Amino acid sequence: LSAKGVYQIQTEDQYRNFINSHPDKLVVIKFFATYCKACRALEPKFLAVKDDKQLVGLPIVWGEYAFNKDNKDFFQQLSVLALPSVHFYDGSRAALVENFPCGPGKIRVLKKKLARFVNSRVDPDTYKLLPAVDQQQQSSKVPNQQQTRETIPTESPAEEEEQLAGEQEPRVTRRIVDNELITAEHFDFLRNKLPFFSDMPEADFDTLLDKAKLLTFNAGDIIIRQGLPGTTFFVMKSGVAEMSVRSRKYDDPSSSAGSDYLGAVINELKKFDYFGERALTTGEPYAASVRVLDKVRCFAFNVDDIPQSCILSRERQATDDFIQYLDQRYAYPRLQKKTDRESEDGPLKQKKDAWAPVTPTGDAQVWSTSPATSAAAPYPVAREEESVLELLIHFRRIRQASKFFAYIIQSEPIWGDKGEIARRTMLVRKLPKSQKQEFLQVFDMVD
Repeated sequence: LSAKGVYQIQTEDQYRNFINSHPDKLVVIKFFATYCKACRALEPKFLAVKDDKQLVGLPIVWGEYAFNKDNKDFFQQLSVLALPSVHFYDGSRAALVENFPCGPGKIRVLKKKLARFVNSRVDPDTYKLLPAVDQQQQSSKVPNQQQTRETIPTESPAEEEEQLAGEQEPRVTRRIVDNELITAEHFDFLRNKLPFFSDMPEADFDTLLDKAKLLTFNAGDIIIRQGLPGTTFFVMKSGVAEMSVRSRKYDDPSSSAGSDYLGAVINELKKFDYFGERALTTGEPYAASVRVLDKVRCFAFNVDDIPQSCILSRERQATDDFIQYLDQRYAYPRLQKKTDRESEDGPLKQKKDAWAPVTPTGDAQVWSTSPATSAAAPYPVAREEESVLELLIHFRRIRQASKFFAYIIQSEPIWGDKGEIARRTMLVRKLPKSQKQEFLQVFDMVD
């Protein structure tokens, strides 16, 4: 135990003994590396959370496990996908409950997860761990409503939503059409910028929109769960959610993962991100779980309502290449073996966007993983499907080029003016990498 009140873990045996020796505690372990800048930046913030006065007297123990070249395989077995990462364990069952990357910019997420973790497992009157059965009952209440006496105050929704029964039921269900919450921006994205819908005939799109729903979920709600039948395609309207995937190791009942463990967090979903498309395309169960971090509203499209003109229709059969591409987005990241380029004191470092859909940590050091592609990127398809997606993406760019050209004519820019050149260059430089690439492609079409 260090002077800061954090247990120092150095070996596999120490790791296991640390968890097993605290059956009456909730166990929090930070995984870090001494060379990692994000880990060093997280250190004071992590200690500030540990020392928060609201946690005084609660049955929580804190530990940290430093990475080195000898324990890389063991970190992989523990599904540590980025540094720094944090694990929550229920000591009463020695069970893993949460596994998420946690850079210094994710302290708010750490606090919210910790509040839920404690409130679902600690008796607010005795400050002792609840029995396993009571934990399940308490856990089901936490996202729905605040307890009469909370162990830790949580951030409650600004408004009370209508509550519907069922683990995965939304709090509120609304129609999309004639809904004051839906703006022209949302309609434009669904119609023109979402690859799956932009090639649909207008009549089919209008029919689909008329049947679609706008669902509201509160923090902690599970929108979809890995392994359950896939029946709905979701598009985020607002809020933040996280995508988690369980590895084969943790599907083993003999492993340390609890039954409520959703898997390692591999992606953070925000406005206009989407999920569930793989299940609809393949007819297989959901390949990941999605849980709400901040209150989410999302568009929901049931597979029975999707017309044949859409590539997500169950009446169409995806090619093997297309399915393989979909698999990459939901694949469980795996560590690569050491290469000549790997440093002696840590894993092979990659750039922030080295693996996608979205780097889950923002500011954490991501492990070297199998390549994947951005969630917002158009899907590549096999040759048989080129007419479906490649053409619709091309047509979308033609429409953008047409609008671009009309704007040029209307604004009458002064070609060669140094001031205007500097202004246009500045605007282009502010674009994200993906948008900048698309801008250049459209510009070439206009040119």
